[in-house]
Amino acid sequence: MYNEFFTITNFREKLLPRLSDTHVCCALCGRSFPRLWASHLKSHADFLEPQRKLKRIRKPEKLVELEQQEHPDGPVDPWMERQETLSETYARLFGPTSLINALVEKTLELYAPSRMEWTLMEQLENKAEWFTITPESTGWPCNRLTREALKKHFRGRHTVGVKSRFKSKTKVVVFDVDAVPQWGESAADAQMRAKQVVRALVKVMKRHQLEPHVSASGGKGYHVSLFFDEMISHTMARNLFVYFTNHPDVSMDRVSVECLPLTKAIKLPLGIHWEAKTFCGFVDAFTLTPLTDPYRYYLQIRPIPRKLLDQFEAERKALKARKRKIRMDDSWSAAATEMAFKLGIEARGTRHNTTLRAAAYAVNHLKPGSYDELLEILVDWSQKQYQLNGANIRTRWFAHLKDLDHIAKYVWEHRFTGGIQASVDFTAGDVHWIRSKTPNLAAQRLLLAALYQYRMVGGYFYFGFARMQQLTGMAKDSLVDAIRELRDERGVLKIVENYSHQTGLRKSKTNQYTLTEVPGTQDIDTVLATITSGTWTVDLWYRLLLKLFTRQQLKKAYPFSYHRILAVIENKRIAG
Repeated sequence: MYNEFFTITNFREKLLPRLSDTHVCCALCGRSFPRLWASHLKSHADFLEPQRKLKRIRKPEKLVELEQQEHPDGPVDPWMERQETLSETYARLFGPTSLINALVEKTLELYAPSRMEWTLMEQLENKAEWFTITPESTGWPCNRLTREALKKHFRGRHTVGVKSRFKSKTKVVVFDVDAVPQWGESAADAQMRAKQVVRALVKVMKRHQLEPHVSASGGKGYHVSLFFDEMISHTMARNLFVYFTNHPDVSMDRVSVECLPLTKAIKLPLGIHWEAKTFCGFVDAFTLTPLTDPYRYYLQIRPIPRKLLDQFEAERKALKARKRKIRMDDSWSAAATEMAFKLGIEARGTRHNTTLRAAAYAVNHLKPGSYDELLEILVDWSQKQYQLNGANIRTRWFAHLKDLDHIAKYVWEHRFTGGIQASVDFTAGDVHWIRSKTPNLAAQRLLLAALYQYRMVGGYFYFGFARMQQLTGMAKDSLVDAIRELRDERGVLKIVENYSHQTGLRKSKTNQYTLTEVPGTQDIDTVLATITSGTWTVDLWYRLLLKLFTRQQLKKAYPFSYHRILAVIENKRIAG
């Protein structure tokens, strides 16, 4: 899962080829191409044409000058509208058609950067230097921050720093943590101090339901970034910075922390730091070890809802400083569970609780296919704890193994979550995959429910009539016909353990199923909905269809039941 920090050579050998690979799979037909040509998209014109919208683009400079000459006294709108191309419509519905385009679009979404003022790090003869580029700057091919400039950043040609689009608002707050070696101190010791500050910041942020993302800054420091789904004021960003950096659980001993973009431009991640000669990728928020697939991680970042800041409450300990001590967070939250698995047994007397949390993280996040796989993961984890944190463990190894067996069985049989909110993403590709397996609307609804169960549990899942009706709202007769079609005719649903003929005094169990095949996933797929156990509704399949198809297309595909799909728009009750 992890590896060492990438040098420039590592980046060019292992990561750069991925950005050059333009191989893409068409979400509409499943065929693979070096790139999605316009000629191929024309074959899907019956689907794409009704989805085309008007796109707002900037007018050419010559056209703006001409309009100013024609209307010297009035303002000239520098924007115009044109109809989308089929490629642009496809990208809006299903996501970018290449990894490099996906990275660019994600950057524009997360940072909302200014296109008119930005910074550029270039490698000079003996050093690297930052340049600020504005419309008045000279000597540059283009003064605006273009998509091509961002592509060059990700390809390692140069390094880009961005500022907010607005002077007093931002969508991202970055804590730039850096530790300068003191007299007689090694660089490794200085970096260790920076790591301690980063881990402390991450723990406190997660206690406030904020999701930080940590990346290497290039030298001996790190960037801890908070991305928001809406703009926040610089005043609010500064208040967050002051609160976290002055929190009693965050020691600022001989470490400098800056708040970006309030003090300077934000250096974008996934680029080269030319002075340190390293690749600035993302790291695990707790262990601070580099992720092997930083691109996938970046594309899956979800901004923090702005409303969380309105509900932000300062901890009592942060209002009044007190003597600091190391203790384990006793809350059963997703953050505490993840910390238990990644940081391990940090204090005496916490072995059992930490192991239980680590087991909950393993079964819900790593999703082992069987109890034996779960136990193997926990045994490996325990061996590392006895090696690294043996001073905090007073239980003998064989006694721990016996306890571990009980914990693993409990977690596996009861699907113990330990505070982790399990969720499933459904993409446009999932919708087309389900429709390719059966044209029957009832069977499609059941297959969506089965795919949800499969992804929630990971592999084999219990799927009885009560659960089917709970997820679909369908009548038993409709469910029987849909099951027969998916299991016997289509072969996509398979019974792993059949308990329907069990007799005797023992209580019969629900049949255990699995899917014989699942839809393929791409990092750049567009997510239509993220579903948890609390947000699933029986009309979910209808809502997904309405996000992809027009009324005319639905009427053509489902001539006898499209009115039930359209009833979702009117918030009508849908019968089973």
